[in-house]
Amino acid sequence: MNRYQRAFKQTFRLLALASIYTCVSVHSLPATAQPINQISTSTPERLYWPSLPANQNGTFSSDGRPRQGQRTAGGSRDSCLEQIIAIVPGKGDIQLAPEDCATESVAFVTQTLEDFPTLWFYLPQLSQSNLSAELVLLDERRQFLHKQVIPLTDFAGIASFRLNYALEPGKQYQWIFSVAINPESPSENPTVQGFIERTELKATRTSQQESVTASRDLVLFQIENQLWHEALATLAQLRHQNPEDTDIAADWGDLLGSIGLSAIADVPLLDCCTASAE
Repeated sequence: MNRYQRAFKQTFRLLALASIYTCVSVHSLPATAQPINQISTSTPERLYWPSLPANQNGTFSSDGRPRQGQRTAGGSRDSCLEQIIAIVPGKGDIQLAPEDCATESVAFVTQTLEDFPTLWFYLPQLSQSNLSAELVLLDERRQFLHKQVIPLTDFAGIASFRLNYALEPGKQYQWIFSVAINPESPSENPTVQGFIERTELKATRTSQQESVTASRDLVLFQIENQLWHEALATLAQLRHQNPEDTDIAADWGDLLGSIGLSAIADVPLLDCCTASAE
């Protein structure tokens, strides 16, 4: 065998080995292989109410003096275990404990798109039976607009009350909620109060809201647009419809915890309390 034949055979063997290596390399790759940076797992975004600038935490009267709401009030024995709590964003963490309620928790202004929004309150185990509450609405000049009388349950929990007075866009209102423990001395009744503003979304935001189909995405949209009453109502409806869903319970706890109300995140939602207007 001459040197040309030996060279030809050696070249043929090298080409054959290269072909086999290429074939094995290609077919050993999985059919669904993707770059690593395209393979990821995502976890749901936690529900968290955003902190507001200091100038949005309160409201102002006509004389320019700042006014702020109050979201906690002690019971008949001024015990933290008996305090009623307005479920709105506010300042500080609220605890349920037997110590005296020496500190007040400021209630921030909330916004709503609804003509007849729903307000939410934590009601403790009251020391008396057959009590009622009053929900009063004032205008920006603190002039009386409306009052609702609400019979209360004897059980502790979170109750919701729908306003029976239509709010006008662009206006701010003051609400006052009190439990009539001392009907003859209203000033001694545990009372919480705050401010609510009827607002409207821009056209682009309205179209975005209409495109949301998933309930949790709707809650996220409402939080992003600082619509507290809508976000809480949507999440409460989900919790009521799915009482055993731990993810919804976690969302509820996260949202209340983000405004300092973790202490009441596990209390039941009360199905009660139909209001009558006066």
